[in-house]
Amino acid sequence: MADLYKRKVTLELTDVEVRELTELAARADMTAGELLSAFVHDLCRSEWRNGSDESDRAEDWYDRTGFAYGSMSLAANLVQEEGIGGIITLVDALESQQMYREDPESWKEELENCLGAFS
Repeated sequence: MADLYKRKVTLELTDVEVRELTELAARADMTAGELLSAFVHDLCRSEWRNGSDESDRAEDWYDRTGFAYGSMSLAANLVQEEGIGGIITLVDALESQQMYREDPESWKEELENCLGAFS
């Protein structure tokens, strides 16, 4: 069985962050420490997690922040995760971004069409 000793972790937060964290925790009738512990349980998929959906969301957050890549570059991660197709997708996105910078008006209609599909 895993080591079940409780550990203390020190955080460096601004006064504003502490106030907002405390307010969020209070809305859930928790302390700031309990709220952060709940998130860590989800992120680490511990036996005390709030459920698999919550763990999936915590993992998604971790992946989206880029922390999951560590010192690995985005390009290296794309190759590892998606093979050469990931690099092609990245190059296409970068080329599109460059074309947009050069002629933003040409992209206006395309953007409006994309947004219209969601309305």
